[in-house]
Amino acid sequence: MPRIYSIDLLKFLSALAVAVLHLHWQYLPQGYLSVEIFFIISGFFIGLRYFQYSDKGIGTAILKRLRSFYLLYVMTFIITVFFFHAPSINEVISYLTFLSHVGLGVWYGHQSMWFLGVYLLSFTFVLALIKLIPKDKLLIVLWGGAFLLISVLYNSNEAHALNKTYELLIAFFPFSVYRGLLGLTVGTICGLYACRVEEVLTGHKTVCAFLLLVLICFLIFMIFQPVTAAFDFYIYPVTSLILLLLYTNNEIISQSVNCLAEKTRDLTSLSLEIYLFHPFIAFSYIKWPAMKPFLVQNPFVYLILVLILAFIMKCLAKLITKVLSNVHLQSSILK
Repeated sequence: MPRIYSIDLLKFLSALAVAVLHLHWQYLPQGYLSVEIFFIISGFFIGLRYFQYSDKGIGTAILKRLRSFYLLYVMTFIITVFFFHAPSINEVISYLTFLSHVGLGVWYGHQSMWFLGVYLLSFTFVLALIKLIPKDKLLIVLWGGAFLLISVLYNSNEAHALNKTYELLIAFFPFSVYRGLLGLTVGTICGLYACRVEEVLTGHKTVCAFLLLVLICFLIFMIFQPVTAAFDFYIYPVTSLILLLLYTNNEIISQSVNCLAEKTRDLTSLSLEIYLFHPFIAFSYIKWPAMKPFLVQNPFVYLILVLILAFIMKCLAKLITKVLSNVHLQSSILK
């Protein structure tokens, strides 16, 4: 499947929104909704690749997914040791196995890393459903699961918002686990319907362009508005519709966005690195207290530093991977 650069751009902007939120929440009061966008996009691609995942073993799919980010995650651990105290054995195990992310281990370092373990758990759960349930019944199960999760999340938080993570437990698991499950479930449903929607939308360019513009404006409003969390759960249908319209790529706005994203693909490909490494800039005041007021007063400088760090870490990870591959190749030849 060809890369959809406009969706890469959406994921990149979501990563930047999370980075800004962790610098100073008043800049983006509802910026935490960007994590939902990440989960929905991840689920969307699971749905699009349904046949690949249904034919592939769960273990194989999980290992492939882990290989795409685990080295970067280990690098965050090394930097975390520099910022915090030397970890205990329990903290090392909890961090490297993601157990603390799902409420089963001891927290160590920046708790903003929670999304990765939650994503992995949700990814495994959705893959299990794909393997166990035929496609004609899978959508029914996913729809039922989505409504159940929405009900649980909506009624568990007094503000009816999504701005909770590890501090609120529901049946032994943190609130964040249910957020991840709901996001991937909604995204998977969206991905499974994508081909059908593409057929329906073909030939309706003006309507699609207008609808996409309205949805993007409403998404921006939801993330920036400081007044209420009443719009939080709208993030699921709004993001899903935006993804479907970008995927069909048959209207003027989507094509122009795709063109922009393709030209900046080296930048928009830094989404994961931004998610993982921005806390070390945002929370640098732990080591250097004077950094906090400086970064808050200069948010653009902060974003530039985040992008530079993300780029360096991505290049370093590629270099380490290349070295390890060469070592493995040489050891195979010697054998």
